Amino acid sequence: MYTLLTRRVCSAMLRCSNILMTDVFKNIEEAVKEANHVLLVTDTRPDGDTFGSSLAFAEWLRGLGKRVLHFSPSPIPSAFSFIPGVCEITENVSVLSDDKIDLVCTFDSSRAEAMLPLVERARENARLIVFDHHAANSRFGDINAVFPEAASTCEVVYDFFKTRDIRISSDTAKCLLVGMMTDTHVFGNAMTVSSTFKKTGELLLLGGNLSRVVNRAVAQTSLSRLRLLGKVFERCVSFPKIGAVATYLLQSDLDDTGTTDEDAMEFIDYISSVLSTEVIFFFKELPFGKGVKVSMRSSGPDMLPLAAAFGGGGHKQSCGFTLGDGRR
Repeated sequence: MYTLLTRRVCSAMLRCSNILMTDVFKNIEEAVKEANHVLLVTDTRPDGDTFGSSLAFAEWLRGLGKRVLHFSPSPIPSAFSFIPGVCEITENVSVLSDDKIDLVCTFDSSRAEAMLPLVERARENARLIVFDHHAANSRFGDINAVFPEAASTCEVVYDFFKTRDIRISSDTAKCLLVGMMTDTHVFGNAMTVSSTFKKTGELLLLGGNLSRVVNRAVAQTSLSRLRLLGKVFERCVSFPKIGAVATYLLQSDLDDTGTTDEDAMEFIDYISSVLSTEVIFFFKELPFGKGVKVSMRSSGPDMLPLAAAFGGGGHKQSCGFTLGDGRR
């Protein structure tokens, strides 16, 4: 009896979620049809998901004949230089003041305090659409496509295209595959579910290139980056009573190894994939004495309350926060 009741509750919740998704996606398509000048903004913390999802959406918008301004508040890592359309992204902040913008979309950012100041000028005459999959997202948009059950924001954009019967081109498939692969660490973290495999398979049939994403954005590395990773592993400290391992990275380590902040991207995901422990804490010193970024990965405990207590966010098993002047 209990099992039957649980199934019925879960089924009802799924139906409600699907109805909500359908309504949200319909509202997004209507907002896009009414717009002429669209501003897309990536997250301030660059990764494959924010670039893949926004570039896929940009490809569709341009196909509709929309004018697209695509802004990144952070430099684009060279690992993502192969993504179709990436050359169209600008770091020129002047585009944010374009008075012709009539629609703004943000991708893969849960932090209103980071996004709203960037788009404040544009929002005077424009609606804001938020695409995201982080549970900590405060729904700061006028339309919020925020679905924490998705493994990546690229998956949210994929669901939008499929729900609204929008054709996914070969370039769009390549873009979406980047976020699905990088955010799941090639199906290696707890966000990966059966539907992720199904959607990935469909993107491959549509023209996505799995090996290129893995080789360029996930697996490819340099000798200097391996030396940097060695320093991080050497400092690992185990706390067996709570099933945790902690380590840290200093700015001076980058100088010692001839690397940059870009080289330290996704370090915690690699560490969590090779160490046998429930929780990983990764402390990274920010440049110019701005504080410390704390990243957490978990294969069991819900770490989101800890992140939220310090003004951070993310997912239950993949989250973080910043201590010091670098908090954003």
